[in-house]
Amino acid sequence: MPVPNSAQAASGGAKQETNSDVLAETSESLVRESIARESAARESHRSPDSAFKPVRRRTHAETLLLTCAVITLNAFGNLALATGMKHRQLLGINPIGYISALFDPLVATGVGLLILWLLTRMALMSWADLSFVVPVTAAGYVLSAILGRAFLGEHVDLEQWLGMALILAGSVLVGTTSHKTPSPPCERVRMPLAGQGGEETT
Repeated sequence: MPVPNSAQAASGGAKQETNSDVLAETSESLVRESIARESAARESHRSPDSAFKPVRRRTHAETLLLTCAVITLNAFGNLALATGMKHRQLLGINPIGYISALFDPLVATGVGLLILWLLTRMALMSWADLSFVVPVTAAGYVLSAILGRAFLGEHVDLEQWLGMALILAGSVLVGTTSHKTPSPPCERVRMPLAGQGGEETT
């Protein structure tokens, strides 16, 4: 039985409305996906600012305290090592003499203290500049000489005392300066992002 023209027209109108609804939903979903991609791209550009937290800057007092630990460990480690090796004479490359010396309590103590000195010096290197660490820790040579004079009865000439006084004065002078080079400020540069202006930190 043939369908009336009015019924066909109504069916065609319903199909057109359905197609329009589908197209509208598709365009809306595409717009939402585009906005989501743009937002994700912006977050990816901004993530370095929030992902990398700044390392806490050590204060000058903390750096000087660790410096004193480095100087003390160096001086007393050398004192213990020198005391244990006073009555030994190691010549050549024969490892037996060196290995047997390590079983001496004073030598073992000196080696242990010098290992701690190396570890604390490594930590200090991560806190402060090389141009600060090396001059300041040179005071350990002065303390080592004083301990050698006091505990080992070593003779120290006037010229040696004057040289150590200069080393100590230089260490104190450098110790009053800044221990770390200031970090350069971050610069903001404009970067194009998905057809719009974006910001990135360099």
